Parts: sequence; C-alpha cells; structure tokens
Amino acid sequence: MSEPAVDEAVDQTEADSAPPGGGGLKQLVVHAHKCHTEGKWQEAADTYSRAAVIAPQNAELRLRLGVALVNLKRAGDAEAAFRAAIRLKPELIGAYLELGNMFRAGGRLEDAIEAYGTALERAPDTAGLHNNIGGAYANQGRLADAMAAYRRAAELDPDYPQAQSNLVACMNYDGTIDPAEIGRQSAAFGARRVELAGPPAPFANPPEPDRRLRVGYVSPDLRRHSVSYFFEPLLREHAAEEVAAYCYAEVSQPDETTERLRGMAAGWRSTIGIDDDTVAAAIREDGIDILVDLAGHTPKNRLGVFARRPAPVQVTWLGYPFTTGLPTVDYRLTDRVADPPGPADAHYSETLERLPDGFHCFQPAADAPPVTAPPARANGHVTFCSFNNLPKVVPEVLDAWAAVLRAVPDAQLIVKTRPFADDATRRRVLAMLQRRGVAESRLKLLPRIPAAKSHLALYGKADIALDTFPYNGTTTTCEAMWMGVPVITLTADRAAGRVGASLLTQVGLTELIAPDVQTYVSLARDLAGDLDRLAALRRGLRERMAASPLCDPPGFARHVEAAYRRMWRTWCAGADGGDGG
Repeated sequence: MSEPAVDEAVDQTEADSAPPGGGGLKQLVVHAHKCHTEGKWQEAADTYSRAAVIAPQNAELRLRLGVALVNLKRAGDAEAAFRAAIRLKPELIGAYLELGNMFRAGGRLEDAIEAYGTALERAPDTAGLHNNIGGAYANQGRLADAMAAYRRAAELDPDYPQAQSNLVACMNYDGTIDPAEIGRQSAAFGARRVELAGPPAPFANPPEPDRRLRVGYVSPDLRRHSVSYFFEPLLREHAAEEVAAYCYAEVSQPDETTERLRGMAAGWRSTIGIDDDTVAAAIREDGIDILVDLAGHTPKNRLGVFARRPAPVQVTWLGYPFTTGLPTVDYRLTDRVADPPGPADAHYSETLERLPDGFHCFQPAADAPPVTAPPARANGHVTFCSFNNLPKVVPEVLDAWAAVLRAVPDAQLIVKTRPFADDATRRRVLAMLQRRGVAESRLKLLPRIPAAKSHLALYGKADIALDTFPYNGTTTTCEAMWMGVPVITLTADRAAGRVGASLLTQVGLTELIAPDVQTYVSLARDLAGDLDRLAALRRGLRERMAASPLCDPPGFARHVEAAYRRMWRTWCAGADGGDGG
C-alpha cells in the first residue's frame, strides 16, 4: 500500500505547503514524485531531503522520504524519517502504515504489529490496516488472528480483492476448515470479480486446432523465487514449433533470474503499475491463446486480469494449491495424487487437467553443494528438520513433532524459517514446543539464511525432514531430497496437503507417505532407528531424483503442451467463429 500513501501525501503537500505563485518547494515535490513513480529512488530521496530543509515541519515530506529510503534498502534512515513524520503529525496514518510495512518486510514482526495497531487505534475502519496487520499475524503463524483481520478488511471494503485473496489463501493452512468452505469463499470472490469486470469482448484468435499456440504466463514471481524453480524448466523446454511463450511480469525488482527468463520468452511485458484493464488489453493485443496464472491468491496476483478474460483459454498452475474461484479460469493443472478424481473436483471452479507424471518439474540449484555423509553417526543421534514457512507450522504439526521426539528420545530438531529473525516469534514457538514436553536443548530454531548455497548446506546437519500438514512443503521437499535428506509427509484432505505425496510418488518413495499422524510418527521413528537404511537413502537420493519425472524438463514440457493442445482443441470446437468465452 505504499503507492496510495505517497500519492495522498503529494496531493496534501502541494495543496498546503507550496508557496504562493508555485515556488521552489512545489517544484521539488513534483520532481521527487516523478522520480518516485519512475523508480529513481536515489534522486527521489535527495529531492525530498532538499524539500524537507525548506519545510522542516512538513510531515508528508518525511513520509515520502522514508518510502524512498526503504526502496534504497536504508532501513535505519527510513525508520528515522517515518518516526519524524509521526512526531510532526501523529494523525498521519500513512507513516504508521509504511513503518509497519518496512518492519514486516525486514522480519521485525512484533514491531510491525505495534505500528499497525497504533494506526488502527486512530483509524479503526481503515481496511488496508486490517489487511496488513493480518499479513504480519500470518507471518507469525497466528492464523486465527490473521483471518479475523482479513475478514474485517473485507467487511469494511467488500470490493477489496487483496484482503479477500489473503483470506482464502490463509484458510488453506488451517486443517479445521473444510476445503468445501474454502471453495465457497473463493467462488464468492470470483463471481464478484467477474461481475465488476463486465463481459469480455469477442476474440480475434483464429480457431485453428493445430497451429502454433501463443501462451501467456502471468506472475509476480518471475525472479529468484520458489515459483521460478519449477517454471523455468517449462519455459526453457517449450517446443518452439508448438508454443510461443509470453511473460507478464508483476516484478518490481528484477534480478538475474528475471533476466534469464526474459531471454527464454518470445515476448515480455512488465505489468508493474498498470491497471487490470490495460494489462488485459495488452494480452489481447499480443493475441494470446492460452493465458496461465502462476500465482492464484498469493500476494501481488493479477486475478483481476483473468476476471476480464483476455484470452480464449485460461489456466491456473503452480503458485497456489487450490481453486481461484474465478469462473473465467477454465482449467487447473494438477495430477491424480494431489487431486484424486472424485468428490474433490466439486471444490474447484476450474476443470482439473491431471498431468500423467506429476504437475511439478524441479530445477535444482546449479551451485548446490554435494551430498554429505549422514550426520547421525558422527553426532550419536538423529537430527530431524523442517525449513518450511511458519504459517504451515500449525499446532497439529507441533503435536506430531513432539510425538516424534518422544518416540526417538535422543533426537534433535532443527526448524528454520524466516520469521524466527523476530525474537518474539521465535520465543512463542519455543514456548509452544516446551508446553508439549520438548526441552529447549533438543531444538535449534533458526532464521532464514539469505545465501542459497548456505541454506542448502544446512541440510548437511539433518538426517530426516518432517513435512508440515495440512499444507505441505514443495520447494523445501525438493531441496531436502536433492541434498540427500528423505522427507516424511502426511496426506491431508486438500491439494495443499497432498503435494508431498505427489512429489514422493514422482521419485518412487511412496513408503514415506503417511495417511495419518500415528503412521507419520511411526515412519519417523523407524527410519531414525535404521541408520543403514538412512545412509543408503542419502547416498542414492540425488541420483534417484535426477532420473525421475520430477527432474525431466523435456518430458514435463511435452505433457504440458499436450494438455494445452487438448484445451485449445476443445475451445476451437466450440468457438463458433472465435467468440467463445
């Protein structure tokens, strides 16, 4: 929500602070705002600083200076600017909001909640504040608090898609919520979005069933991100005679992965700062036949574009484990393990297109360190681990991990997750495990390791990975196996809770899939008690994975292209001259 706060502040400053006759202050502010919109953060910061010297009592200038400094990654200076704005104008809600956003992005979750909470005391009916504090709660794993905040945001602003997406995404983590209810909530979101978008225009796409297809991919994660670990193999291996791939990137800070992906695409458009209507018009202009969403209800999604149906066939895949709820999204790519045929189909607004060998293709890090010897023999005990996002570590997971540690009395557990950089969050989880009888001496609760190679190297300290449920790991499961660490997973009643089973099936390790908690604990105990089996698994796991469908980009691309061709032929058969919806 940075941009609205800045825009409002610019308007306020120009109205209240500009000298009569359009003097130097107004010119500085206008120029700084132009730099802001163009992402020229250093020039923006320098110009706001000059303006603040002319108007030292102007809180809005301090606010905007802070935003520029955040984008320059100068968190300490940005905090000082925001706090100066608050001292000058305690009712300036945007300053608390931006301060909270900065704290949350930097992992200072308790500080973020305090900033948002102070703003809510002054403006309790501000939907954006409830949405953002909900995000901080979710980061801490406080799902009930997060969902209550998201619901309040949606109540205050019924047409606030970000809050509604956050709510349905958060619901997937909570095993007490029936998937049917998540489906209903998603469908209500989708119906409203399509209603607001209005009817689509007729399509000019030639309904020729066998021609080369123009496929568009829409994502905020075309950068160093988990989504790209699975998307890049497909993009790279698309057969040029079958598919021309176009990417629509909601990426505000491109990196080397972005540039690599850009080089593989037939067309590339940045969608940053561009409204849904304009993005949809660009997709039509590009003649996209099949448009693929890679985000679902995750942050910075562009589901509003899909609500406008700019392409004849629309698909969701990869970045989100459940239905979008949009009636304008026709298909979801999945497989028979993650989404077994049957009653589960009714929870989706999309038709499920099940790929034959799994719906993931993993690209291991090129600089991944070699697999090490099992640490158990050297340590004299087995070490379990989980490197999943904290919202996945629900109380039922902690119960199961405590049971595993009781069953293997000398074992230790490493839990690594970004929110543990916040000491209050780490202490909260530590206390939850201690209440379950786990001594602190058996635990290592670690924050995120920024360097990817060092993150992967930490698997050398672990013998067995314990998956989360009802929301399994995906990238973490693949990385663990690539580093020789077998993963024990537990299947749940939703696709998010069957991804682990899907991945283990692809590599032929179905014996590590548990149908219930009792079996999950037994599998962990038995594997921990058989060091020879554990060592053999570790020695061969990377090779097993490399030879499996999970690491077969050409084979995966052919399966996806065959699915696209089936979808396209179905549309052509019913297009009636290309005006299909």
